[in-house]
Amino acid sequence: MLDAMLPPIERGELTVVGEIDSASFERLLAERPRIAGAFEVVRVRPLDEQSTVAAAEHLVAGRASRATLVEAFELAQQFLPGLAAPGNLLRLVKATTADVAEEGRAEFDTSDVLATLSASSGLPLAMLDPNAPLGLDEVRDFFEARVLAQSEAVETVVERIAMIKAGLNDPTRPLGVFLFIGPTGTGKTEIAKALAEFLFGSQRRLVRLDMSEYQTPDALDRLLADPSIEGRGAALLSSVRKDPFSVVLLDEFEKAAAPIWDLFLQVFDDGRLTDQQGRTADFRRCIVILTSNIGSALAHRPGVGFKAEHGRFRSELIEDELKRTFRPEFLNRIDRVVIFRPFERAQMRALLEKELADALRRRGLRTRPWAVELDESAVEFLIENGFTPDLGARPLKRALDRHLLTPIAEAIVEHAVPEGDQFLLVGTGSGGLDVKFVDPDATAEVERDSDAELPSAMDLRVLALNARFDERAVRFLLDEVQRIRTTVDGEIATRKGAALSAMQEPAFWEDEGRYAVLAEAEYLDRLQAAFATAGKLGERLVRHGGGRNGAGELAELLSVRLYVLDAALAAVADGQATDVFLLVTLAGGDDTPEGRGWVDDLVAMYARWAARRGMRLNPLGREPHLYAVSGLGARTILEPEAGLHVLELVDDRSDGERVDRHHAHVHVAPWLPSPDHAPDGLVRQARAALGGSSTEAEVVRRYRKGRSPLVRDVVRGYRTGRLDRVMAGDFDLF
Repeated sequence: MLDAMLPPIERGELTVVGEIDSASFERLLAERPRIAGAFEVVRVRPLDEQSTVAAAEHLVAGRASRATLVEAFELAQQFLPGLAAPGNLLRLVKATTADVAEEGRAEFDTSDVLATLSASSGLPLAMLDPNAPLGLDEVRDFFEARVLAQSEAVETVVERIAMIKAGLNDPTRPLGVFLFIGPTGTGKTEIAKALAEFLFGSQRRLVRLDMSEYQTPDALDRLLADPSIEGRGAALLSSVRKDPFSVVLLDEFEKAAAPIWDLFLQVFDDGRLTDQQGRTADFRRCIVILTSNIGSALAHRPGVGFKAEHGRFRSELIEDELKRTFRPEFLNRIDRVVIFRPFERAQMRALLEKELADALRRRGLRTRPWAVELDESAVEFLIENGFTPDLGARPLKRALDRHLLTPIAEAIVEHAVPEGDQFLLVGTGSGGLDVKFVDPDATAEVERDSDAELPSAMDLRVLALNARFDERAVRFLLDEVQRIRTTVDGEIATRKGAALSAMQEPAFWEDEGRYAVLAEAEYLDRLQAAFATAGKLGERLVRHGGGRNGAGELAELLSVRLYVLDAALAAVADGQATDVFLLVTLAGGDDTPEGRGWVDDLVAMYARWAARRGMRLNPLGREPHLYAVSGLGARTILEPEAGLHVLELVDDRSDGERVDRHHAHVHVAPWLPSPDHAPDGLVRQARAALGGSSTEAEVVRRYRKGRSPLVRDVVRGYRTGRLDRVMAGDFDLF
């Protein structure tokens, strides 16, 4: 069109007034030299501060003081980078005038200008107003709640926010250029989202490019193409033009073609990028974040020499690989390189709680009057099935979806969910999680001893076994909650604090005793979390008045959990190892099909017990009937099981004459803290521990089958005809 118009313009038959920015004019002049003779070029330069403020005074006609307009000029210069004076100030003043007019006011001051600028840019008012303080501790808490166990990354972001707030950042460069490097799933993308939300008001201000899509020779052309003109163009430039206040996330930057690396050097240096049409995008109000996985696999390799530690994350390997990958002039333009460390198992509980809270905010659960509590066994199950140091949080999300949300979703879509205010208690079941819908007003449906009466002296085991609850029993349970709360908030919190303090000592990580301290800190943390669940059960029990027919199912659940907590506290008081190895073998020469079947029955009994008590019963390798048992109070409850378990088969047709016996030996040994958590390592530990356990042939229990079943427990000192209840896993409650 320009070529068609030039002849009549040159003959004076057509008058055209056009506007163009300087860079585009220079490009046009190079392509069409005739432009210089056809047009008279008038260069319009920005006004100075005095002239700009004078123009604004004329525009507002007394609705703002000169001091307000001077401050507005400074704000426009800083936060409206795409516009020159006087346009930037006049546009800001017009918008502010319109905003206060909606409120029925004619005059405005600096606070109104700041409010208008905050609304248009997305920046929080506290970031814009130099007179408003910004609590950095609150900023730090905001990011630490979103990104766990990455203190260096959080501190980097907080420091940059402080510089932006104070106006000390370089105005000729982006607000910040950071390289986040480390294993996948450790929070690199999450902290970028959180930064966009905090600084610019929404995660939609995150401009994200997958740089692995720009590896080919045409990558540079695609990146600089205008997507509105060419469908293959990237959204980077258009997004930044639309929202100059953005967080630009360049994912897996190392996978981009080398020319792309060179292209971004000018972005990091001058904060500008020019597209193929000669139009410039201004990145000076963006924070640019590059992510990379360089060296992450190497960082888990063992070192060389006497100090090599298998599995220890080694950041120096990442740093070396980084220097080999990027040129010095590239790294020199990065404000900060932050190494994200893989999550340790001890940090996974906090991560799981965060992911669970996010899941419970989804619409399908948010709209239902349900409370969801994870039993300690469920927490351990999800961590075990969702924890991978090299993959970070993503496997945990998948484990949560598969094992927790899927059973709930199936119950919802099949309308198999009871009505009303349900309490979802999540524990372990056979091979997975068991999501139990508890009706606070329902009576427990488990069959109990019909002739059992509550004794005059209350006991948690009796209540857990019989599920007969009257007002006196409920009051006893609530008193037990308070008793255990006193210990947990007092002695347990003190011991945990001491363990955490010991971990801060400089020499701690070289001390051979650190494994015991780490194990104790983790165990006490689990104990506190388990009591939190019990406390919530107690609160619900009070709120529902014990149910319509006594205390109901809630009281039964609470009694079992308090019993386990009591055993756990006893272990802590005695300074015992908390977990155990369990082995069930044939005794003597009883290697018959019936004898092997008796061993299988005992193993099934312990598996049911573990499910009922919230324990983890994990088979070790291919070793027959060898298990690692972890859970609160596991050792306290299982140690009395060590010894002979005798099955007596009675011929009912011969007046009770015993016709057969089968013997099984149960071995229990403490599972001491160790750095070796590999499957083969656990098997070695178990063999060593069980090899030193007692093998004396002392009878623990005799089990009689027949028309008159009987169980006699020599260690705990009881006799009962409820063989079914003992084999169902309640052997420790009689």
